[in-house]
Amino acid sequence: MRVSYNWLKEYINLDLSPEEIAEKLTLLGLEVDYIEDWSYLYKDLLIGKVKKIKPHPRADKLTLVDVEAGEKSFRVVCGAPNVKKGQKVVLAPAGTTLPDGMELKNTKIRGEISEGMICSADELKLQEERSEGIFVLDEDAVPGEKFAPYFNLDDHIFVLDLTPNYGYALNMLGVARELSAAFDREINYPHIKEEKESGRAEDLISVEVTDSKLCPRYTARIVEGVNVDESPWWIKIRLMAAGIRPVNNIADITNYVMLEMGQPLHAFDYDKIQDKIIKVRPAKRGEKLVTLDDRERELSDQDLVIADAKKPLGLAGVMGGLESEISSKTNNILLEAACFNPYNIRRTAKKFILHSPSSHRFERGIDIENITRASRRAAQLMAEIAGGEVIGGIVDIYPKLKEPVRLRVRPQRVNEVLGTDISRMEMKSILEKLHFKVQDSKRMEGAFRVQVPSFRNDIKIEADLIEEVARIYGYGEIRGSLPRMDMEIGRRKPTQKIEEKIREIFQRAGLHQTINLPLVRKDEGFYNTEGLPLTLTNPISVDNSCLRQEILPGLLRSLEFNTKRQEKSAGLYELGDVFPGNGPGQRSRLAVVLMGATEGESWQADAPDFFALKGILETLGFEMGVGISLERSELEFLHPGRQGEIFLNGKKAGFIGELHSGLQEDYRFPSRVAVMEMEMEPLVEEATLEPDYRGVPRYPATSRDLALTIKEEIPSVQIESLIKKEGGPFLETVTLFDLYRGAQIPDNCKSLAYRMVFRSKERTLTDEEIDRTVEGIIKKAQKEFNADVRK
Repeated sequence: MRVSYNWLKEYINLDLSPEEIAEKLTLLGLEVDYIEDWSYLYKDLLIGKVKKIKPHPRADKLTLVDVEAGEKSFRVVCGAPNVKKGQKVVLAPAGTTLPDGMELKNTKIRGEISEGMICSADELKLQEERSEGIFVLDEDAVPGEKFAPYFNLDDHIFVLDLTPNYGYALNMLGVARELSAAFDREINYPHIKEEKESGRAEDLISVEVTDSKLCPRYTARIVEGVNVDESPWWIKIRLMAAGIRPVNNIADITNYVMLEMGQPLHAFDYDKIQDKIIKVRPAKRGEKLVTLDDRERELSDQDLVIADAKKPLGLAGVMGGLESEISSKTNNILLEAACFNPYNIRRTAKKFILHSPSSHRFERGIDIENITRASRRAAQLMAEIAGGEVIGGIVDIYPKLKEPVRLRVRPQRVNEVLGTDISRMEMKSILEKLHFKVQDSKRMEGAFRVQVPSFRNDIKIEADLIEEVARIYGYGEIRGSLPRMDMEIGRRKPTQKIEEKIREIFQRAGLHQTINLPLVRKDEGFYNTEGLPLTLTNPISVDNSCLRQEILPGLLRSLEFNTKRQEKSAGLYELGDVFPGNGPGQRSRLAVVLMGATEGESWQADAPDFFALKGILETLGFEMGVGISLERSELEFLHPGRQGEIFLNGKKAGFIGELHSGLQEDYRFPSRVAVMEMEMEPLVEEATLEPDYRGVPRYPATSRDLALTIKEEIPSVQIESLIKKEGGPFLETVTLFDLYRGAQIPDNCKSLAYRMVFRSKERTLTDEEIDRTVEGIIKKAQKEFNADVRK
């Protein structure tokens, strides 16, 4: 955004230097990148009057011109065909540096000394095209005076770098409002006359809007009998200061009002509109439009167009069409002022690489209540400058009025956030200077009820109002101070200690920690029973569209990534959060995958990774002081005979098992994969991290081996539980060391061999004591499980 200081001063009385204004704008959040000093570019140029002209003695196309500039007179060699006696011209005496950087000197041209030059419009950087003659001034120009002040070029241009939330400041009045609040000065709004015009616009044009979400408001005015010509220089100068190239008086007026009031406008040649109807609709797939830059665009149904009865006339909010543009033959104007959906405008502008001043403003949101005022302002300028007649009334399609945003702001909260002691009345005064309507809240004592002006689309919550108070109060007035807090030695929480212990145990077991994104595909998961996943409203891709409800799928993807790179064994784990779909909040879980962990022969060779992972789980339980037990489960994604539910001190926590062969083939894993996933909450509740000290045994241990033949469906954990219960106080450990099926074992049975270690802390146990205990275990097993002792 480029802001002319001279233009700005028409709306607010400012007597500060450009540097002071730039500093204040930056402190208000309207960052000034730099200042262009136009007065410096034109500082040496004078107004001159042509007093005498005579032919050059040695050149047919040159003349010798005597130019009077106040008390001084200059002889200039001139080649312009339009120079005449009595003209007021722009004189660049010798020693002048022109706006393009060229420095003039006394120069001999065909034997005659030229003491400067009479400038053309392009040499003054007032137009891009090459001029055919010198630039002639009006009769009110005073010879000898500086040209820059006369032509309003003694200006400074503030080049602002505005963030998207400052869309309301993309116009002169928006910047003036900011400075008005900062300096407590009145704003001089442009005078818009309320005149009685003849005719009715609705009799000349009809408007249809097919989707009010894409176009919440659309207005159309008619201006008849315009004379399309060049704009007066005061408009041209202001447009050039803003970085916009003048085109003709009609187009320039729409740009002028956009820069002044922030409302993009577009003028159509009324006589080129078929059936005198405007349709604001999505484009038809494959429909084509030649835009004003003379490029044909193929449209889709995602693009919003302004069309007549037969064809599109322009890309809504982005660029007009070539066919309906204003030309020197145009007599009647349809003036569009509308509000379009910012997201749709941005998508279309980005798609066609058509970033225009209009789309820039629509993308950031415009003031929907300012539309008719801006339209009237432009229509009246067209009547004054282009000689048109404004037809009475306006076609205004505004089906759903925009409700004002109303917020509560607590003065106490303002001071808490800012660290200030601003009085309640000063806060109210600041907000009212920014055109907020402020009243005492009836529901909350001491608070304000604030109505946000329609041009402030960036104000949504109380914190936004707090920022407004801070901006105008002055960030420099807020004293820095260190926060007050009670100091205490930092300690890990119990959950953090447990997580650290898990990492230590798993690291010793050879596992590697992974961290996966919590974003997954909608259909990703194996066992979810917690409703549909939480879905992102604007995901970066389909693969990252939902919050995960399980950790295991991400770990399997990580394992798959490794196996595709020739890794034959891997152990991975992850501690992370999952997000249930049927309720608020999130929960922590622990998951492990293990592949190729055991090599060589073993009695567990039919499922080495499953038993290796089971051993890691048991180690975790032992070191956490938690009793681990497993019960049969029937999860479809796991091997039907190698899976189980995990219980921690009797509380269900998760599952462990071997991945089903079908899934193993889908992932193309080279060998079997054992998996585990469990909730962290039961582990945190049951874990005991206090060390359990045991002295060096004083008495020897005695072991006994026991092989029992039992039914296939009886799990080992039940036999272990019986042995521990019947083993009495002297049983130190019990370990399963063999599983046998085959000869001498009945069908549908299996043989489990256990090693039991007995020890007393007070004496040496006798063989008779141990044998009696083992005999009790055997009898109990025979009674409860119909077990036979295998010899």
